[in-house]
Amino acid sequence: MKKILIVASAAAVFATGAHGADIGARPYVKAPLLDPSYNWSGFYAGVNAGGAWGRSRAATSTVDTPAYFDAANVVEINRVGNMRLDPGGFTGGGQIGFNWQGNGPVVWGAEADFSYLGLKASGDVTVPYPTVAPNAFTIHQDVKTQWLFTARPRVGYAFDRTLLYVTGGVAVTELKYNAVFSDVFGNGVTGSVSKTVVGWTVGGGIEYAFAKNWSLKGEYLYADFGNVSTAGTKNAVLIGNSGTGNPFTHSADLSLHLARVGLNYKLGNY
Repeated sequence: MKKILIVASAAAVFATGAHGADIGARPYVKAPLLDPSYNWSGFYAGVNAGGAWGRSRAATSTVDTPAYFDAANVVEINRVGNMRLDPGGFTGGGQIGFNWQGNGPVVWGAEADFSYLGLKASGDVTVPYPTVAPNAFTIHQDVKTQWLFTARPRVGYAFDRTLLYVTGGVAVTELKYNAVFSDVFGNGVTGSVSKTVVGWTVGGGIEYAFAKNWSLKGEYLYADFGNVSTAGTKNAVLIGNSGTGNPFTHSADLSLHLARVGLNYKLGNY
């Protein structure tokens, strides 16, 4: 009987050890995969709104022929006619674009937008003629725009749903410039020009995909559009004096800073 108990105990211990070995040798089960990271690839369309602040160097000037003006008066007109205007206003519109992201974090893309751009500013100054004071002359100048178009490639670095990017390309607007010279003798010179100007723009921004197809962005752009010019003549004959008149040149340039927010919708799943 004693031998039987010893054999039974040994069998129980062996069975327990074998069962433990089976537990330790269970096959490895791979953990379920997490959702893949966000991919920026695809076409998108959206809207934007913000503000713009510009700078324009407007200049009304004449030359010493001499005809209507004495030399000292020409110097004063050219000094006073050199104005700095600071137009500002609201901007808002829409954009379309495309992004491509491979296996890495770099995102390549291109975007075009068309927006309302309500920039405007004016300047007026009245100064006595140096040689015939207190008789005075007045110069008025104004600039304004109404729309903006840009077409820009862009490249960014994605931190999953957050994209930092830089961009640069072509900027187009219609620059409207008006200048008026007048004096107390009743005659004036007017220069006016409205021209579509092609310039360049650079900037950058940050965009965050808060849903599967929706993203919100903040963007800054700097743009430069060059200058426009026109001409006129202050004709001395008109006031009964001799001479052929003094030619005038009127010109203005424009550069701007633009800050805006935008909402984009990605078209389709990529």
